[in-house]
Amino acid sequence: MPTLKDLCVEVSRQLNDQRKDLEFTRWTRDMLINYASDSFVQVSLYRPDAFTNVQHITLSPGVRQKLPDGVVSLASVLDNNDPSSPLAVIRDDIGLVRAFAKKTCSYEIDKNGNVIYKLTAYSYDPRTPGYFFVSPPVPNGMNPLPVVTIAAVADAPTLTKADWLKPLPINTNKYYNAFIAWMMARAYEIDTESEYSFRNMQTQRSEFYKMMGVKYQMESKFNSAWYLGQRGYENTVRGQE
Repeated sequence: MPTLKDLCVEVSRQLNDQRKDLEFTRWTRDMLINYASDSFVQVSLYRPDAFTNVQHITLSPGVRQKLPDGVVSLASVLDNNDPSSPLAVIRDDIGLVRAFAKKTCSYEIDKNGNVIYKLTAYSYDPRTPGYFFVSPPVPNGMNPLPVVTIAAVADAPTLTKADWLKPLPINTNKYYNAFIAWMMARAYEIDTESEYSFRNMQTQRSEFYKMMGVKYQMESKFNSAWYLGQRGYENTVRGQE
């Protein structure tokens, strides 16, 4: 697994900034670490699956459930931890979850009089990313509280000097070149008055979008307001052939 140092040295080398005893002269280590951190954010925007992990969370009483810290969105509920029907959880519209939420009196009761809770449906609205909703509601007074397994999309990590010698925090085999392309584009941004730097920035950014499966021309048009029939602010659109 490559380290943050490996990634930064590779970008610095491609920028011809690794001359003996003059390493990281034009672009400092701090600058490259910042670019690397930003590259993780950019990859997470287009490929959140790269930052998805499995977590077990304890539900709270009621319908609304809070996602753990560091989780930016919910991909799915994988398992309700019910041995008799572990995969019997469906994703539903929030209106249906509210409409068909069971009343407390309709829960099954075990031989000791305890409520048997089985999650059957959940709803997640990206507009309120910190929460999701469950049906039936978790009853008050349950002990222990029910646990479910979720696929959680984690926030992109912020890289610092302390990570210099550590392996990069996700499996980078698929996205390593995308990190490099974004970092190179950021590096060339500092001198966009130079036509050479500006074109290199454009080339590297285009490569990044291709790797992410994003149509670069559409991205450029959107950023310059040439989008959905609108007339752009510039005479030329980046990425337009």
